[in-house]
Amino acid sequence: MSSGESISDVLEECWRRWGTRSLRLGKRTGRWPDVLTTGQQALDDALGGGLPCGAISEIIGVPTSGASTLAFTIIANTQRRRRAAAVIDIAGTFDADYAASCGIALADLPIGRPRDADQAFLMLAGLIDAGASLIMVDSIIGLGGGLGRIMPSRAVAQLLRRLRGTGGAIMALTSLSTGRDAHTPAGRDALGRAAELRLHVVAQHWRFGDACTAICQSRIATWRRGRATGSVDLPITLPLLEIAR
Repeated sequence: MSSGESISDVLEECWRRWGTRSLRLGKRTGRWPDVLTTGQQALDDALGGGLPCGAISEIIGVPTSGASTLAFTIIANTQRRRRAAAVIDIAGTFDADYAASCGIALADLPIGRPRDADQAFLMLAGLIDAGASLIMVDSIIGLGGGLGRIMPSRAVAQLLRRLRGTGGAIMALTSLSTGRDAHTPAGRDALGRAAELRLHVVAQHWRFGDACTAICQSRIATWRRGRATGSVDLPITLPLLEIAR
């Protein structure tokens, strides 16, 4: 792919290969910083500014921990800063209504639904090369028993080289079974092993906000390159379209 091609060219090629429902058209914007702010000041302070660009980050948590909501708010914040975001919906569970309630502009969000790991890789590579700032992969264990078990380490290494060349970021969302040790995802799949940053979101307690929101008081443990680096307590606001994701 040449450097002059836009995200529209990539999407046109995806539509030609896999049909018009495989991806939706979004916008290409701007140049890339060293980090992508999460929009949560306390978390940004703990991370040195936000999610690292040119790298893979992983957000993990059990259902109702607030992990999905955190990921959605990061996407929304990226869009508000006029940077392009996209979703690779491997698990087929992307909830557009809930995403919109978290502030995501759906009209500007390409959503890919790959049939297999090869197609997922091509979509990721194309979006990175086109200059997407942030690509959420949901979920890295959702494809054929595990994307990392099908997408080999060499393919993930290719994605990392592309990310470093464009300054983009991959945000992998991993749903843990209730009670599962947060240390277990590391080493379970190639994408997870390649994550420079891992955030483990654990709900501490709940309270209602206003009539339209609930507040999940969460503790987010952080790892960099496999080493624990601390934790931060963070209230995550959840729209009451559904109680926390």
